[in-house]
Amino acid sequence: MSFYFFYKLIKGEHDGIDLYAPLGTTLYACVDGEIYDPYYSNSYGNTVSIKGKYNGKTYYFFYAHMNAATTFKAGDKIKAGDIIGYSGKTGTSASGLKTNQVHLHFELRTEGTRVGNRIDPFIIPELNNGVVKKPKKEDQGWKD
Repeated sequence: MSFYFFYKLIKGEHDGIDLYAPLGTTLYACVDGEIYDPYYSNSYGNTVSIKGKYNGKTYYFFYAHMNAATTFKAGDKIKAGDIIGYSGKTGTSASGLKTNQVHLHFELRTEGTRVGNRIDPFIIPELNNGVVKKPKKEDQGWKD
């Protein structure tokens, strides 16, 4: 990751990580695979999932709150490093924040369903590099 991101991971309430970046920051595919179920929801906004393999196991890498709908369609092949969209604040990206902050909500899922089956993305060491895991509360924009 080329930006200095902060994240929050609250098991049970927030099963993913939030990566804060300026509006329109380029989002890249983190794995080779295929596009799985791009959709818009009131909570996640513009989303896309990449169905890909890591160490022989299939995962679904989920990106949410993108600035606009992805141009990819379900089944399209994608390579790690391909541009899949841009950071935004679509959906209810303000939940728990002082303001509607631009960020990427990222999840790792074991199945392709739209809910559930989420696991800690940091089980994949390559996703663990360059992320501040103990950010200052004021940097997150949290409400007390």
